[in-house]
Amino acid sequence: MTNLAFMVDFSGNTNPPVIQLDWPQNGTHIGADSFTCRGWLGDPSAQIWAQLVDTNGVTNIMSGRVGRDGAFRIPSLPLSAATNAVTLIASNVLGQYSATNIAVIRSSVTITIDASSPISPSVGFLGGEISEPGYTIWVNGVMADQDEWGWVVWESPLTVDSTFLQIRAIPNSDNGGNGSSGAAFASEEVGNPDSNDAVDIEVEVDPAGQQYNRSYFVSDHTVTGYPLQLNTICPHEWDTTVSWEEEKGGGGIHTWRWAGNSPVPCEPDGWPSATYTWPGGRYPNLPSGTVLWTDSGLTNEELAPCGGPYWEESDRNYASPWGNLIEQRKAQAEFVLETGGPASSTEKSLWMFTAGTGGNLPQEISIGGLGNLDTNGMLFAMLADRTQVSDTPTANPKKPDTGNVWVYGVKYTLVSTCVATTPADRARTNIGVGEEVNLTFTPPLVTNAFWAVSAGSKFPAFANHTRLTAPSNAATVTVTVNVGQATLKRSFNVIEPTKLDHADFVEYYSYTSTTKAGAGVHLRPYIGPTNVSFYKVQIEEVGENASDVIGYFTVHSPPSHIGNGADAWISLDYDNHWLGDYDWARSNDWPSPWSSTNFSGGSYTWNIPSKWRVKGLTNEHSMTGWNQVHTLSSNGTMSVSKFGHTVSRTIQNVYSGN
Repeated sequence: MTNLAFMVDFSGNTNPPVIQLDWPQNGTHIGADSFTCRGWLGDPSAQIWAQLVDTNGVTNIMSGRVGRDGAFRIPSLPLSAATNAVTLIASNVLGQYSATNIAVIRSSVTITIDASSPISPSVGFLGGEISEPGYTIWVNGVMADQDEWGWVVWESPLTVDSTFLQIRAIPNSDNGGNGSSGAAFASEEVGNPDSNDAVDIEVEVDPAGQQYNRSYFVSDHTVTGYPLQLNTICPHEWDTTVSWEEEKGGGGIHTWRWAGNSPVPCEPDGWPSATYTWPGGRYPNLPSGTVLWTDSGLTNEELAPCGGPYWEESDRNYASPWGNLIEQRKAQAEFVLETGGPASSTEKSLWMFTAGTGGNLPQEISIGGLGNLDTNGMLFAMLADRTQVSDTPTANPKKPDTGNVWVYGVKYTLVSTCVATTPADRARTNIGVGEEVNLTFTPPLVTNAFWAVSAGSKFPAFANHTRLTAPSNAATVTVTVNVGQATLKRSFNVIEPTKLDHADFVEYYSYTSTTKAGAGVHLRPYIGPTNVSFYKVQIEEVGENASDVIGYFTVHSPPSHIGNGADAWISLDYDNHWLGDYDWARSNDWPSPWSSTNFSGGSYTWNIPSKWRVKGLTNEHSMTGWNQVHTLSSNGTMSVSKFGHTVSRTIQNVYSGN
């Protein structure tokens, strides 16, 4: 496979690249042994280097990367003690240079970040140490809490400057550590106070993927033309037909321009006219320097200007100067993709690539070693986070291209969102039986994907999204999605309901009698575990006759639970509490006397087995049950206990407990 020859015209690029430095600025005090220099270049095709010279004259030269938007960064620049001279040098493909000189100081104060701190914009806390007392720490505009052990910020989320956190130490001698109106040797947008005496470090935060131009090949040489024929039309004009394939000395795509001296006018504007056999149509008269994008075998008819440079065969002996064709500067661009992601990530992410195809069919273009575009001009690949991947396009067979060089990569993140709004973590992968999960991509996938599940169900099966419905039993469910040539998977742990988790007190049951014993309470039970949602689950209390009957209730038969609230399916809400008018735990009205020679009060128990099912299904499953205990005192005070709650009522309607 051969490289697709991308032709980039830099003839109009006459200025050196502009360097705009974001951080550090001249005079910045840095509290670490290395730093990342970042900023912006006016020419995204340029390259950039940093040259560092310490006080001992030791020099380090390191190259950076320039993104498609011109943003650059040069990571891991080493610092020596005291002042370090830094020269940033940017060069474009025409060999034009620009330079910026700054001095940065390695402070005697060192700021560190704890290894356990999550460097992520979505996680608030960040902590570390500072080597010297007497400083106030700021992190992107948030003042840190400090003690003898170090510093920490708790605010979540931290306000971040896109992908950087700036930790700034301001001496307490400067307005109590709140800074002053002094120079801010830092990015303005991070929000830290200004201070002439501040010490800074910056930390990169989960960078997004970025496309970089890695290198360019530039050539510039002159070829003398030898026309195939020369016919005299008038004393000072010749009609020449030239094969550019012959002049180039080979195939391929090249850029040429007419570079003759200014002639004596004979055509209206005095320059050669040209007729092209490709890409078709007659072009207007061409001035000197006109760029011609040409392919092998192209035939052009040039009408030489009067008195100006012209083509002639080598055996002619005309006094006029030779005309030359000068090959335009050309650049073969190579690309590298940095996939970004968290620093500690071991994950792979889905990437989609498209590229300029010129005269080629999309499927004839490959992207680095990742594979070929499909017929829709897309390539999908799974790439590890925090890696560099070559994504330079190549073509087989090679066909004409009109000169636009580009490759475009988009990172897609598979997002799973539980339908249930409780628990709050809707991105969780622990889900309840029957629970539903929406699966989509961010940004939205531009094509349809094939979805498959190892258990449960999904709908739709071919779309840029789907919804998983968990099975009715505990399982590990793997969702597989095939997007073009790429396959990615997401696993979910399906959990069954196990037991009652807890119950909340709602209200007492209202009795009007002051002569009969009785008590009741309205409770709101929750089924566990509560780290998943069982909104697709129903539970049932299985009715049984009373047991452990003693005292008063051997004379006054207690009711059975059967027919008294049992044996009915009860639905659950997102947070797993019982829906409807559940649960009332109460006793009947019991007349006096509540004691005699044979008993003093009494009690009975409802033992309550429980079971569950997924709505719409007939399969029933047992679950750890509970009981409801009714206890009567000899003075008529009645108590009811259920779900860990006990309430009591006297015959004077005085309630206690909850």
